[in-house]
Amino acid sequence: MKACSEKGVRLITIFEDEWRDKKALCQSRINAALNWHQRRVFARKCSFRELSFEQAKAFLEENHLQGSVGSEYRIGLFFKEELISVMTLGSPARAHTMRGRRVLELKRFASLLNTIVVGGASKLFARAKLYAKANGYEEIKSYCDMRWGVGTVYRQLGFDLSGATKYTPHYTDCRTRWRNQTFASSVLQKEEERAKEKGVYKIYDCGHQTWVYKID
Repeated sequence: MKACSEKGVRLITIFEDEWRDKKALCQSRINAALNWHQRRVFARKCSFRELSFEQAKAFLEENHLQGSVGSEYRIGLFFKEELISVMTLGSPARAHTMRGRRVLELKRFASLLNTIVVGGASKLFARAKLYAKANGYEEIKSYCDMRWGVGTVYRQLGFDLSGATKYTPHYTDCRTRWRNQTFASSVLQKEEERAKEKGVYKIYDCGHQTWVYKID
C-alpha cells in the first residue's frame, strides 16, 4: 500500500465476503473513488433532522459496509422527504484511548448508494460539533479504514491525523470472516491457540488511521 501511495496509485482492498455479500455497496464505493455517480444532490437543498436509532439502523444496514452500530446521536439529510445521508456518533469503542478526556466518536457516515451529496458531510458534521460542544465533549475521534480510504473527508472536515496502525488481523474459514477480538487471548488460552482450535486462517487488512477534531 505504501508503494502504491508513493507512485500516486490509490489501492482499494476488498475482502471476498464483502464482494460476495455486499457487492452493490462495494461497487458504489469504487464508483465514488472514481468520482462517478448515478445521482448528485446538493446538501443546501436538503433538510436536516435528528433520527431515531431504528431510522439510522435501517439506512446504514443498506448503505454502509459495516452496517449499523450503537450510537447516542444520529442525524440525517432529507431530499424531498427521502433520507439520503446519515451520520452517527457515540461513545468510543476503544475506551482506553480516551485518557480521561471527554471524547465522542464519529461512528458512521454514509450516503445512499450511487449518490453523492455535495457538502453533505460538512452539513452533518456542523450539527455534530454543536452537539459535542453542548454536551461537554473535548474532541471528536474517528477511524479511517485504509482498505477503502485515505482520510480525504476527515481533512476536509478539519480533523487532524493523530496516528495509524500497520494492520489488523482477521480470521476466516474461507466463508465467514471475524475480527481478531473474536479470538482474543484469555488467561487459559492464547489467540493463536483459539484460532487453531476453530480451524481458521489469519488474514490482514491495511490498517486504520486515527483522526481527531478538537472542540474549541
